[in-house]
Amino acid sequence: MQLAEKLSPANKPGQHANSGLPRWLGFVGVLVFGLASIGLPRSSNFPLELIPGRWPGINLVLVIGIALGVGLIFTLTFSAIGAVIRRPAADYVIASRLIHPAPAFASSFTFLVTLSLFAGSIAGSIAKQFLPNLFKTIGTVFSSQDILLLADSAASTQIAILVGTAAIVLSFVLLAFPPKTVLWLMRAGVIFALICWIILLLQLGFPQENTFTIGYERVFGSGTYLQHIELAYQYGLATNPPGLDFVILIGLFCGFYLFFGAALPMEVAGEVKQPEKKLLPASVCALLMAGGLILATIGLLGKVVPAQFISAQSYLTQQQIEIAGLSLSWLPFYAAISKPVLLLVVVVGICWILLLFLLVQAFMIVISRIVLAWAKDRVIPEKLAY
Repeated sequence: MQLAEKLSPANKPGQHANSGLPRWLGFVGVLVFGLASIGLPRSSNFPLELIPGRWPGINLVLVIGIALGVGLIFTLTFSAIGAVIRRPAADYVIASRLIHPAPAFASSFTFLVTLSLFAGSIAGSIAKQFLPNLFKTIGTVFSSQDILLLADSAASTQIAILVGTAAIVLSFVLLAFPPKTVLWLMRAGVIFALICWIILLLQLGFPQENTFTIGYERVFGSGTYLQHIELAYQYGLATNPPGLDFVILIGLFCGFYLFFGAALPMEVAGEVKQPEKKLLPASVCALLMAGGLILATIGLLGKVVPAQFISAQSYLTQQQIEIAGLSLSWLPFYAAISKPVLLLVVVVGICWILLLFLLVQAFMIVISRIVLAWAKDRVIPEKLAY
């Protein structure tokens, strides 16, 4: 008897081997789901916004490379579990059978609550952080006072709650649609987003000497580039880069935070066609694609924007200091300064918001499959499964 059969509860008559769910995810479907679950905007902006300001001079490419290696380890591990168990929430299923149902449910419940809070924070950040950043970038680079006023309005708590709630409700409503419809929407969204990401890379690519410095002073005035750096040091920006041991430690932490989404297709293993053949390679491909895009983006950014300015911008953003120019540690902002083309900035901004919504949608799907696994084990009433 196969391990999947040993660890899985008996199916009711007429159910599929995966608790009644159709197998709607092929290799491309798992790849798309993995890319959506990683969330390129979140994974690329986190190291850029937080790390250089705290540890100036750190090699971000090395940090992300280490993180990618760590991400590969747990992606392989959890994908293998899904390939063997082939049921929704395969990690919960194997833990409840091989260890004990109580700790398995406790850990699964903790993960569900964490994922729910994370989905809510991502949905809220669309209005609280990313829309204002987009409007600030457009308004500043292209000298539009009306857009800058719109950025202040978008950052209000009321708008954040409204947009965040709308994103969560829309994600929940989409769960009622046929899985193939949701997959089609996610596939179209990811393809569009990847095209936009290539545009972002082109904005950062082929830089001329002092491209960013000239562009920055064109927007903010002569001498503001150096003033911005000096301001960060005046407010306490550190001067000593961290050692290799600390870089490795940061990379290990980032490995989970940036790339844990690559392991989430395991939660929908019961809906994958031939999961023993397709789940693991598709999940790994999603991880490598996302990691490669982030490494390429950060690598190109380092050739366009001096590391000293990136550290200063990151530090001033964290300290919320805006005196000598706009303190905004955001990839589209750097791209807009380097190549100020309004259409490209708008398209990349739409891509950013779309990928964040797809991330919320992926989290909602995972949450629903965890609840379904509990219901099939009769831990909760089956009517609560959705």
